[in-house]
Amino acid sequence: PGPTAAGPDRTCRSRDTRPGRAATVGLAIRVRRGGGPSQLTGWLTRINRGIGRATAAAGVEATVLRVAARHLLLDLAGVLCRFRSAARLERLAAASHLETAEVDERLYGSGIVDRCDRGELDASGIRGVLREQLGLDCDDLELARLWASAFTPDDAVLAVVDDVAPGVTRTLLTNNDALLRDTLPLVLPTVHTRIAIPLFSATTRATKPSPTAYAAALAVLGAAPADVLFVDDSESNVDGARRMGIATIHFTSAESLRRELADAGVLV
Repeated sequence: PGPTAAGPDRTCRSRDTRPGRAATVGLAIRVRRGGGPSQLTGWLTRINRGIGRATAAAGVEATVLRVAARHLLLDLAGVLCRFRSAARLERLAAASHLETAEVDERLYGSGIVDRCDRGELDASGIRGVLREQLGLDCDDLELARLWASAFTPDDAVLAVVDDVAPGVTRTLLTNNDALLRDTLPLVLPTVHTRIAIPLFSATTRATKPSPTAYAAALAVLGAAPADVLFVDDSESNVDGARRMGIATIHFTSAESLRRELADAGVLV
């Protein structure tokens, strides 16, 4: 069987098609069950030749990129965003006129934040608990912004994500709550626009590094472990994914992430 013709795996993109200009073509192929490596190599050879003939006739130089992974799983806190829980506590303390330590105890010490991450409270429930525990008097949007104040998008990492090859699904896999999930487009728009599938622990009811968290992600994506590359700053989360047979990158910096994604064949 040949490559499938439908779905996000069939992609082609040209940066500049003017005569004499270089073009980059990103190509990802899904092979139906029964197709082996030799068949895939044959298809790639024919595709390369076809693109070569077409682009030569148009006076365009083309490069075909073979994409290794079909899905890129990205952590939120510590990868796509810098995370400071102290920033959230300070903002909430200022809004509630409480001491930071008191806010910490009422939210984190009481286990409320952990309950939220496990999906025990929906967005409305979280808003109610925050208002009850901290005496907050603000509208829903301001409350969401206060809650999200621990996150600062990392522009350098987002620039790397922008260079992920067409056909590779960019998915968020994060231990976070329903309030952040439901308001992500409003409170972290630069992250939201770069993610195709946001998977929150509040939805899957499983937190990393539990095997259930990765199994849920694979189920949602309809993917095998070999189809996925996972990026996280937590060694325990990375180890958990590896035990599931998922390829991993332990995130340390935007620069190293770019190198490792390029080595993995998922960047244009």
